[in-house]
Amino acid sequence: MTRPDAEHRVARSTLRVLGSAQLVDAEGMAVALPAKALALLTYLRIATTRRAHRAFLADLLWSEVDEEKGRASLRQAVMAIRQALGDGALVPNGQDLHLVAPLGCDADEFVTLASRGEYAAAVELYRGDFFLDFALPGARSYELWATIERERQRGIFLRAADAATQQLLDAGRARAAGELAARLITADDARERSWRLRLDALLMLGDLAAARVAAESMRAVLNANDVELEPATEKLLLRLQRTDAPVTGSGEAVLRAELVGRTRAFSALLDAWKSLGTAGLSVRALIGDAGLGKTRLLEELATRLRSLGARVVRVDVRYGDQEIPYALLHQLVEALVALSGAAGIAPESARTLVALEPRIRSVFEMTEPEAVGDTDLPLRRSTALADLLGAVSDDRAIALLVDDVHWADQASLQTLFAAAARNRQSRVLLVVAHRPCSLPAFSGDEIALAALDAGGTRELVESIRPLGDLSWADALAGHLAAAARGVPLLLLEAIRLLEQEALLVRGDAAWECRDPDALLARLRTLDVLHERLARLDDEMRGMLLRVALAGGELRDTLLAAPGRREGIEGTLRRLIHGGWVVGSAGRVAVRHAEIARTAIESSSSELLRTERAALTIALGGAPSLSDAEWRLRARLALEEKAFASLSAVIDRWIAADPRSRNAATWRGAVNSLLGGLASDDDVRALARF
Repeated sequence: MTRPDAEHRVARSTLRVLGSAQLVDAEGMAVALPAKALALLTYLRIATTRRAHRAFLADLLWSEVDEEKGRASLRQAVMAIRQALGDGALVPNGQDLHLVAPLGCDADEFVTLASRGEYAAAVELYRGDFFLDFALPGARSYELWATIERERQRGIFLRAADAATQQLLDAGRARAAGELAARLITADDARERSWRLRLDALLMLGDLAAARVAAESMRAVLNANDVELEPATEKLLLRLQRTDAPVTGSGEAVLRAELVGRTRAFSALLDAWKSLGTAGLSVRALIGDAGLGKTRLLEELATRLRSLGARVVRVDVRYGDQEIPYALLHQLVEALVALSGAAGIAPESARTLVALEPRIRSVFEMTEPEAVGDTDLPLRRSTALADLLGAVSDDRAIALLVDDVHWADQASLQTLFAAAARNRQSRVLLVVAHRPCSLPAFSGDEIALAALDAGGTRELVESIRPLGDLSWADALAGHLAAAARGVPLLLLEAIRLLEQEALLVRGDAAWECRDPDALLARLRTLDVLHERLARLDDEMRGMLLRVALAGGELRDTLLAAPGRREGIEGTLRRLIHGGWVVGSAGRVAVRHAEIARTAIESSSSELLRTERAALTIALGGAPSLSDAEWRLRARLALEEKAFASLSAVIDRWIAADPRSRNAATWRGAVNSLLGGLASDDDVRALARF
C-alpha cells in the first residue's frame, strides 16, 4: 500500500520532458533519478495505455546486455522510480509494468492546450524539443522512439506557434509576433512560412532595415536548402522592395512602443475586413482624442491587410481642407482611379469624375474634360463615386482608410457616405478616423479609443524595455499616466524628455534609473510638449514650425529658400532623431497633429510671420507645384493679407495648367484654391488687384 505522504508527493509531482528532462516535486525542485529510470518513466507516461511488457522495456533501454542483465537493470530502474514517487506509483500487471500514479507531464499538457486552440499557452509551455540532448548508451531503440516523438511534438509546436503568431499580428502586437516568428525560424529555418511571418511583423513595426536584413537571410537559407520561393513570398518581397525607407538620423535610437490597449479595436477592424466576403461593404469609424493612436492603428491595420493580400488605399486629410469644398473627394478619386478596374465605370460617371478632377481624363480616354451642369451635382458625384468603388473592388476587395476626417470638408463627407450607402454590395472596408465630433450622413459602427490607465501605461513602457520587478516600476507607471493623461503620444514624449534629462535610461536589457525619487518628483511637474519644444534651438524650432504651417506633407526641398540649403540636412536629421517629424521619399511631415498645433500656438506672431515668409519664398522658387502646394501658397498669402501676392498666385495657378483649371469665373478659381477660407471682404480686397 502507498504511504499517504507518497500519495501526496505523487499527486503534486510533474515530469518535464520539453527541453531538459527532469522530474520535479510540488515546489519545483528536481527529484534525482538515474538517466535510464527517467527515460523509463517518460516512456510509460507518454504511452497511451501507460503500460508496457517487461521484456520490451528491457530491450528498449538495455539492448547492449543479455536478457538477464537487462531485466535486472529494469528492476533497479523501477525501484528508483518507486523511491521517488512511492511504492504504488508503478505496479505489475502480469508481465506488464503499469504507471498508475497521477503524474503531471508538460508534454501532455502542451498537446492538450494546442488541441483546444489555446496556442499562446501551448507555446509558452514549450521550453524546447522533447527529451533534448539525452544520450543513453545501449538504448538505440529508445532514442529512435524519442526522435519520432520529438518530431511529433515539434510539429505541434510549429503549428501552434504559427497560429499564435497570426493571432498576435491580428491583435496588432507586432513586436511579440516578431519574437515568436524568430522562435519558429530557430526551430526550422527552412520553413518558408515562418520567414514570411517574421517579415510581416517587422513591416508592421515599420522596421524596414531589419525586414530587409531578414529577407536577405531568408533567401540565403532557403537557397541553401534548395527551397523555391512560393508566390506569397515573392509578393511579400516585392512589397518590401517597393516600400520607402523612412528618413532617420545618424545613430538614431528608435522609440516605438507596442500597440498597447488597442487589441480589441484592431481585432474589430480586422474582423470587419474578413467579413467582406459575406456581408459586403462595411463602414467603421475610429474615434478618439488627439494622440490616442488612431493614425498608428490605421498604419498597422494597413500593413496587416497588405500581408493578407488586400489592396489598401490610404488618404490623409490635411489641416485646412475643411474650408475647400470637395477637397477630400479630389484625393479619394485620384487614389481610386489608380487601381485596376477603374476604367470600367459608366460613361456618365466618368464624365462627372473628370469634371471634378480633370487630371484623370487619360484613365477614361478623354482628351478634354466635358462640361457637366450643376443640376443635382451632389447626387451625381455620390453616384459616380459609388460606381468607382464598385468597379475597383469587383475582382478584389479593397480597404479605404481615411484619417483625420474631422478636418474634411462637409461636401466630401456627405458624398462619401452617400456613395457607401448606394453600394452596399461592394467588397470595400471603409474606415474613417476622427476626433469626437458628428459626421454628416455617417452610417456604420463606431469604435472608440480610450486613454491608457496605469496598467496600460506600464505595458507601453515595457514594450520598449522591461521594467522587471524594480521597486519603483508601479509608481513610474502611475505618475507617467497622470502626467500624460494616458495619451500614448504624450507618454512617448514624456519618456523622450526623461531620457534627455538622464532620469530614465534605456539599458541593453531593461530600463534603468539612478535616482527613482528624482524621477517621480519630475513627473509631478511635467508639461510634456511645451517643455520639449522649449529645448529646441532656433533652427530646429523654425523648421518644425515651417512643416507645421504646411498642414501636411512637405517636400524636403521646400524647407529652405533656393540657395540656402546649408545646414538644412543636419537640422532635419535632428528633428527626425528627436521624434518631431517623419520623412520618407523626399517628403516630411510633423509626426502628429497635436505636435503641429502646439508648435503653432506656442510661437510668437513675429516667428509665425518669419516662417510663413520663408515657406512662401521656397514655394515661389520651386519649378513646379502640386495642387496641394498651390493651395498652401495661396493660404499663406491670405493669412498675411498679402492680396497682391495672392492675386498673382491665382493667376499663375490657372496659367500652370489652363485645361484643367479653366475656371468659369475668377471667384471659381478663388474657391478652388481657398474654399471658405476667403471671406467676402477678402474677395472684395482681391478684386482691386
